[in-house]
Amino acid sequence: MRTIKYSLLPVLAIFLLISSCKRESEFTKSSVTSSSEGSKAKAWLDSQSKNKGPADIPEWSKTKYLSRNNLFLTPVKISGYEKMNSGRKVTKFFVTSENSTGEINAGEYVYIIEKSMGINGKENNLERLNSIAANSFQNQKISSDFNGIILRYDLNYKLIESGNFANGEISNDLVSLVAKEDGNKNSEISSFAEVPCGVCIDWYLQTIDLETGQILSEIYLYTQCGNQACEGSGGGGTSVPQSVYNGLMTLVNSITISNETKSVTTLSETPEQRVKRLEWKLVKGIGWYIYSWEKGVQVKVASSNPSTQWQWQSITHEGSAKVGIIIGGTVSHSITYWNAILGLYNAIVDVQLAVTCSVGWRGSPVSYDLVYSCQKNFNVNESYE
Repeated sequence: MRTIKYSLLPVLAIFLLISSCKRESEFTKSSVTSSSEGSKAKAWLDSQSKNKGPADIPEWSKTKYLSRNNLFLTPVKISGYEKMNSGRKVTKFFVTSENSTGEINAGEYVYIIEKSMGINGKENNLERLNSIAANSFQNQKISSDFNGIILRYDLNYKLIESGNFANGEISNDLVSLVAKEDGNKNSEISSFAEVPCGVCIDWYLQTIDLETGQILSEIYLYTQCGNQACEGSGGGGTSVPQSVYNGLMTLVNSITISNETKSVTTLSETPEQRVKRLEWKLVKGIGWYIYSWEKGVQVKVASSNPSTQWQWQSITHEGSAKVGIIIGGTVSHSITYWNAILGLYNAIVDVQLAVTCSVGWRGSPVSYDLVYSCQKNFNVNESYE
């Protein structure tokens, strides 16, 4: 099952560079789309220094705001699952809190690992898990019927706090997640590093006696692989040559975030309304780029100042495309998140772009998946005809 192995490489931070823009003072909650909860949490995470964790995917559209706690809870999909121990369910959240002025001021990752199936044998549902994650984040008492593990990590995946709970009561043991290379129980590796293409790691829940330092238990949880497409590449378990992998990494390393304006043109105009086509480059490589285009609608208002006579009414996503020639492999992409935050005269388009780089070997692709966060500010008077 896990036949292709390499040493786990350090995280390459450039894979996940994010360009962020500050919202202008005229931006208000009322101007944010229906996905405002997820947008706000995502914008805050994008503004922080990049973490060095795995390429897990926050499900921003499922973000829930708990008004009584002033918390945003976003489920996080753990990427690269190959197998999970059915006896223990692992749930991950990105949790953020806001202050009295409505600004997010803290955030972390919370893992909940269920030991039993909850009350009367019934599985913990999402609402119940939300409550457990919120109470843990705010150091409040955990429900007396919870049996399992709670782990809190900061944005750089440093362990903040962990707890082994039995009927809501915590033990004094240290609990943490430990990664080991491809089933080798004696080869502990750098935890929370991004898993390269073709590499699989096994995650264990490790419990240590704080007084003696003795490992009390080590329980297998799940296997995480960098990319399933790398396995079984025509060789029936034969490893991909290092030269092929190096070629793939050359292609990957050539990609950078662009956020450059490609063109802004007027599609139609009346005395009261005008429609713009907004084109901008998301990422670029050597001799190629991926761009997105949006349709922006502007309305005219009474103003003696020519620069403030037009205001944004709406922006909608129209499509994306790749342009140019890619040397040494292929690149495919998809937009997994899109949102526009409208001010009167400026609008921020926020995009999460999934990119897959591939090179051929023995008739099959060897691939590497990346996720980029891109942002572009469009002024209502901007024009590149």
